Amino acid sequence: MNGYGLRKLPIGVQGFQSLRGDGFLYVDKTAYIYKLTQGSRQ
Repeated sequence: MNGYGLRKLPIGVQGFQSLRGDGFLYVDKTAYIYKLTQGSRQ
């Protein structure tokens, strides 16, 4: 993280380990995707 509290965007990063270990921004949207897919059933 830099002095402004901003994190790097993971453009081109392929591995989860390097994503988390190198301080990239990561937002887990697993629950959102599940709700989105389950709520679309009619």
